[in-house]
Amino acid sequence: MDLFAALNTATGKVISKLSAQHHAEDFRDFLDETDRQTLPGLAVHVICDNLATHKAPVVHR
Repeated sequence: MDLFAALNTATGKVISKLSAQHHAEDFRDFLDETDRQTLPGLAVHVICDNLATHKAPVVHR
């Protein structure tokens, strides 16, 4: 089980997604949702572990 989470440290708002398996598409969907819920122009810092999920071509596109 994977937990993807984004925290807005200024407001305490959390965006999260649970995934049953390590699929790059699930991580990309989480990034898309984070992008939709984040104000344009706001700097977003992403911290990733060393699994290959975030290195897949579908995520880089």
